[in-house]
Amino acid sequence: NSMYYTSEVLSFTTLSDYTITTNYAYAYAPTTAEISGLIISNKNDITNVEFQYGTSQTSLNNVIKGTPLLVLGNTTESISASLKDLEPETKYYFRLKAIHQGKEIYGEIQSFNTSPKYTINLNYPIINENEVTLTAYIKTYSQDISEIYFEYGTLNYENKMITNPSLVSVNSSGYVSATLTNL
Repeated sequence: NSMYYTSEVLSFTTLSDYTITTNYAYAYAPTTAEISGLIISNKNDITNVEFQYGTSQTSLNNVIKGTPLLVLGNTTESISASLKDLEPETKYYFRLKAIHQGKEIYGEIQSFNTSPKYTINLNYPIINENEVTLTAYIKTYSQDISEIYFEYGTLNYENKMITNPSLVSVNSSGYVSATLTNL
């Protein structure tokens, strides 16, 4: 009398030779940004680590070396690079690229927008009989903004009045105002 025994069937998936991930951009400003990625090598060395970037998803014509440039076999590395000389208020696309056993490998394409050089938000004027107080909130990201004034007029902004204060320093923000009298 023979008995047969069977067990539950289990399955598994082996690890891929590598994983290459384009992460995100951070610390972006009007002309600079930090970009990052992750490479996991489950077998062989991965070399020539770099980022491709540009202003179109189909035209990543600019290249910057990643840090580190090499991911040794059976290790995981966070990759980063610092982009410079970017255009303010521009959308950029980027991806991680490397060489694995002689073949180019790529991470997915990510994007970010650079900041403007500055922002100005005008507030509603405060009118008191024949006086008007004008105010604005200014935030600057890349340079001092000086000699700030309001232009006004009945036809073509033919007059101007310097604000107080008349300077907003780089990487700061503040309110400026001017009072027009005898209107």
